[in-house]
Amino acid sequence: MACTATEIGGHVLVTIHGSGFGNNPVVNAGSYAAVSVQWANGVEIHGTVSVDPNAPDTMEAVTVTSRGWGGQGFMPAPGASATANATVQIRGAGAPRCAVAILSASIPEDRITVELAPQGVSGTLTVELVQGGTTHTVFSDTRGGGVHNISFNIPNLPTGEFSQVRATWQAGGQNPSAIFNYHIKVLGMYRHTQYNSPHENNCSGDPSPVTIYAINNNSCVQTPNATMRGGFIDRVLNPTYGTGSGHSINYGDVGKEFFCSPRPYPTARRDIVISGSMGTLSNSTVAVHPDSGAHEPNAQLYIHGVGVKSVTDTCGVCGAARIDHYTTNMACIGIGDLLPERAMTIRIY
Repeated sequence: MACTATEIGGHVLVTIHGSGFGNNPVVNAGSYAAVSVQWANGVEIHGTVSVDPNAPDTMEAVTVTSRGWGGQGFMPAPGASATANATVQIRGAGAPRCAVAILSASIPEDRITVELAPQGVSGTLTVELVQGGTTHTVFSDTRGGGVHNISFNIPNLPTGEFSQVRATWQAGGQNPSAIFNYHIKVLGMYRHTQYNSPHENNCSGDPSPVTIYAINNNSCVQTPNATMRGGFIDRVLNPTYGTGSGHSINYGDVGKEFFCSPRPYPTARRDIVISGSMGTLSNSTVAVHPDSGAHEPNAQLYIHGVGVKSVTDTCGVCGAARIDHYTTNMACIGIGDLLPERAMTIRIY
């Protein structure tokens, strides 16, 4: 008796050659394999075999027992047997192959999604931020096969730039790893203040003289006898802490004058379009110092506890560790810091 096999679709097709099998034989392949006979014609048996995935490397005896034609059995000739044997090798699959994949990474969601396989295997999962030869471990603990959401541990991130996330899983005697491209720049703990464009109606003070220009055909035209409330002038035009723009009662939206001269304090330009130095202003925009590492149009900043905002303005007085958030609140006073304490600030690309 001889055996040949071909693997198809997770099962193995088996052909057993010999003689005297009848058309309904029984095939036994030992404790690690199950054989299903499809058909037999006396000299060939065709069937499928399924091998236990946990089977070791072993030799197993295959036994074929004839039940005669029609499966009714028969009386063998003297010295003959209804059973024949052959030996086959079963090759074990070995230890399961472990794999790790990073499905996503998001600082705003504070989540790194990692998938480990297979189920039923456990080991140490380590997740790191990587930039060249520099690494920072954000997580290292025991995890089993499955999908896991890992925190960046944002408040404790070190200042620096990282371009990748790496996950390594020490499990089953193996050490698979995966890389996910994700670019961030951790700026550090920043102070977060607010600025606005106040409305003159919300400011106190008597009307005070102010020099106001309009632009007509590229020429500076001064408005005679212009006045605005003293509190509004101070809040908008003060060279040290003025907001730089506001909504006046009589002259439309006004801002600090930088082109027309002379420019005695206070001097403003009337009927302007209020905007930042690099784009529009809204509750979702911020102003940063030119040396902040994020002074680019529409650079995205994540502020822990606040969310993501876009850079559209310049704050020359902010310094390197302060960000000024625009607010559409038109109050003249009482616009305090956005947060009571410094917060981790991260540029995301």
